[in-house]
Amino acid sequence: MFGYSSDDLIVLPVALAIIILTTVILRITLKNKSDRVKEIPLIIISAVLVILEIIKQIINFTGDDFSYFAFPFHYCSLFVFTFPLAHFTKGKVKKFFTPVAYITALAMTLLFYFHPRGIIGTSSTYMFEEYMAFHSVVFHQLVIMYTFITTALKTNVPKKKHSINLMIVMLSYCVFAIIISYVLDTNYCNYLWSVIDPVEALRLELGQVVYTIGISIVVGLGPSLLNLIYYGICNIKKNNK
Repeated sequence: MFGYSSDDLIVLPVALAIIILTTVILRITLKNKSDRVKEIPLIIISAVLVILEIIKQIINFTGDDFSYFAFPFHYCSLFVFTFPLAHFTKGKVKKFFTPVAYITALAMTLLFYFHPRGIIGTSSTYMFEEYMAFHSVVFHQLVIMYTFITTALKTNVPKKKHSINLMIVMLSYCVFAIIISYVLDTNYCNYLWSVIDPVEALRLELGQVVYTIGISIVVGLGPSLLNLIYYGICNIKKNNK
């Protein structure tokens, strides 16, 4: 827990400084622009994530180190799909996925700084030596940048009903992740075991069934709860103005 390697302590603060600086610049320059203009940085981030993932899959399938773990079935892989659905579509689809993209990204951002090694492993050490490590670091930093920019530009207006959107998507994902984890015998979303030592200890003590239910509650319902918390905070700030 709170696992930071010496390389993480170099790479992540530099990345965070870049994210904050970029966010501040965009906040100043786009604050009074239209919603569509404010969305341009998010569209760019979404496109870059998709490109990075396509390259990753090409390397995985054509290289000598093919791995099921590289498949886009992880929690964080959801952003490859939800970001484009939120920003490359219109109407009901866009309205449905905009809060899903933001809140799930916010949840990942909070967890990332709590336990980065549980998300990117040792990628900070090897990011300039191999593409998979580079992808892991850059991909997650772009998701964090997306979270910061969306928050700063207020392109997602929280509503209570958004929790239903999140519940539908995340519970569906949980069902899929459980099935595919066992079919491919690959630890997607920590469903087979946990990379967080205290949680892994609980799995061994309580058993796999209880552990699976617990993970599903956290992943499936956690973002919905986070949306309600975010909604409440925004309302408090609004009422205090």
